[in-house]
Amino acid sequence: MVERLVGNATTDFGALGVIPSSDRASANPAECAWFERVIRAGWRALDAARKRATGKVLRKGPRGGGRELDAIVGHVADADGGHLAAVGWKLRSAGTLADRVDETRRAIIQVLGASGRGEIPATGPRGGNRWPVRFFVRRVAWHAIAHAWEIERRAHQG
Repeated sequence: MVERLVGNATTDFGALGVIPSSDRASANPAECAWFERVIRAGWRALDAARKRATGKVLRKGPRGGGRELDAIVGHVADADGGHLAAVGWKLRSAGTLADRVDETRRAIIQVLGASGRGEIPATGPRGGNRWPVRFFVRRVAWHAIAHAWEIERRAHQG
């Protein structure tokens, strides 16, 4: 164990919501290249789960709900748009689900490059704190993998 943190409403929900002090360290270009590989692995897991689940019925949750397959993928892309905003990156809106996923993923890779070059300030123009790149990577990769697992858990032959 490295650090104990007090959670918040996001951690109560089961997501990463508090930035550990170790994630506040800057990252050099080699580390950002490693982060890219980690995030791409998460995307491969999500894409593979989606492909395996295509044409299958997703089981409903305990209260009868749950997103359908494309809605899960769209949710990940939309959440990644929020993650990009948390580091101060502007994402242009795209049309189709495939366009949104592609544009969001391109922007994430651009953020990693910019961060490795020291181009993303820790605070925004009005003084608000931005997510450090290490937390950004942790959150983006975790979210893709969490939803890949969700798809795998819920997919079954219809």
